Amino acid sequence: MLASVVVAGSLVTIPVLGTHAWRLLKTSTEGRCAVRNVALTYIQATPSAVLALTDPNHKVTSIELLALKPAVKGVYSGGTVVIVPATTTVVLPDGTSGPVNSLFTSGGADALKNGVDGVLGITSSMIVVEDAAALGAQLTPVGQISVSLTAPVTQQGANGADTQLFPAGAATVAPAQVGTLLAAQGSTDTEAIRLERERAVWLAVAARVGAGVSGSAASGPAAVPSVQSVQSVQSGTSTATTVAATAPTTGTPTCGVTQNVVIPAPKDFPTFFSSLLAASVNVYQLAGLQRNVTPTTPAGTVSVDVTEVAWLMARLVPASVSPANDGPTVYVKSAFSDLVTQTAIARLLFSGANVVLVTVPTGTPPATSTVSVSDQSYLAAAKMLGATLGQAPTVAPTSLAIDGVNVIITLGEDFNAAVTANATANTPATTTTTTITPTTPTAAATTVEVTTTAAPATTKAKKKP
Repeated sequence: MLASVVVAGSLVTIPVLGTHAWRLLKTSTEGRCAVRNVALTYIQATPSAVLALTDPNHKVTSIELLALKPAVKGVYSGGTVVIVPATTTVVLPDGTSGPVNSLFTSGGADALKNGVDGVLGITSSMIVVEDAAALGAQLTPVGQISVSLTAPVTQQGANGADTQLFPAGAATVAPAQVGTLLAAQGSTDTEAIRLERERAVWLAVAARVGAGVSGSAASGPAAVPSVQSVQSVQSGTSTATTVAATAPTTGTPTCGVTQNVVIPAPKDFPTFFSSLLAASVNVYQLAGLQRNVTPTTPAGTVSVDVTEVAWLMARLVPASVSPANDGPTVYVKSAFSDLVTQTAIARLLFSGANVVLVTVPTGTPPATSTVSVSDQSYLAAAKMLGATLGQAPTVAPTSLAIDGVNVIITLGEDFNAAVTANATANTPATTTTTTITPTTPTAAATTVEVTTTAAPATTKAKKKP
């Protein structure tokens, strides 16, 4: 079946394949070890935890995904805080739509974890639901933070009345009050107001952490965390910092047995959080779209950009990505802007594929996009995915066999030129939605080093046009 979709201002006809069609494209050759007579490569683990904060009314008002950087010499230290809109729309157990934070009230922490994992398309390592005091205690090593509040911070009480907690303006906040600031929910607070405040607070925390705070221990054998450089990047309607483009490590498999070296994740949240603070911390806030109220979109809920989420998770926690489609799993290499990369991802998702890994390669990009497979049974599917790029990229075999990856796509200058030209000529149409647009941060966040089987390299996220 063919369908048309507008991506970056251009109308592209993309093959859309159902479950049966994707299975037919993959041949009956199922013997992975027999087909892949090459060394198998593994995506490094990046443990993640869902942090949910409750206000005095026991309502979850703040949700973050905390992701550790890939372990260096067996040690996890530093990572990224991804701010997830607490009122993101999800399908509730009764089949209706509602905010993801309501799952805690109806089903507890496990239900909330499943809901957040579903929004992000991953399987996180753990969840902790705690109040402001608990988070304040965990942030004690960070010390007081300096943050600028654009509006007074209030908390609605059980009687419905608001109490002001912090006035607008510059504020010096002790660790014990940081959780209160993040969890606060006034009666007139919109998600836009809350997201702006959460981002400002986490950026202030990241600035205080710097290259790592004294009193926080890395998880794993004793090692000295490397110092990361400081870079802040504004990406579209989201505040983006360079995120971990996790590279694979190599092992040699036998049939049914692999020699992948797995670094154990922190065993509990205190250990996890201490590892996060042991080196530089990045901050990324997902954009939210406040939609008009409809029978399927309750008041006060927002939706996130599926393409942005897929791009971020495939860069940040690729080993935790849970494929939702029946199509092939894809590794995208892109040396271009976020816009170009996300355009490719949008087309791949629309075609039924799963994007599980995204990296930013160094060196000169190829003139034309390339598609490669290590398992010939995915050759037909790879050719079909190549067509989604709107051109006819080269499809070739490769000796790079990555566990959990069926197809590798390297974006070329031809795709970059086509998307950039269309984006320049594109004029957004008027819609009935309101984008939650955060302001430019004043505090700097940090870049993340990319660890490869060769020498490490540093990648930088690029601004969207």
